[in-house]
Amino acid sequence: ENLYALPRLDATVKGGDKVIISADKRYFRSLGAAGSESILTSLWKIDEESSAKIVKLFYDNLSEGMPKDEALRKAKLSYIEIAEGRTAAPQYWAGLVLIGDTAPIDLKTGTAWWWYLLAGIVALVLVMLLISNKKEKTV
Repeated sequence: ENLYALPRLDATVKGGDKVIISADKRYFRSLGAAGSESILTSLWKIDEESSAKIVKLFYDNLSEGMPKDEALRKAKLSYIEIAEGRTAAPQYWAGLVLIGDTAPIDLKTGTAWWWYLLAGIVALVLVMLLISNKKEKTV
């Protein structure tokens, strides 16, 4: 589904894509129609540096298996602990909100080691068959 009418702003979003956008009801509907189960967005314009830090902390927490709402809460608390001066003010961190499903997501993408073992065994058997066929043809 296209999110914008203008081609220069057009984007294609599929279920599971990570998208961060500014608050606007029609974009939320578009993302929902495109299959997004949850959206991390801002209620107002947020400082780019502080939001980048919070989002990184958020994804770090998600990778530990936390539910999305808890991951965002802990990311904000962690940000407040490291923020210096005026960047600790709520205008720098409170605007990021989660909309939708809060269930944890599985970010593990590692392939099981046994697939590699199985592929190695199959390759070894094929090589042995080729060598034995070659020897039989030469004899």
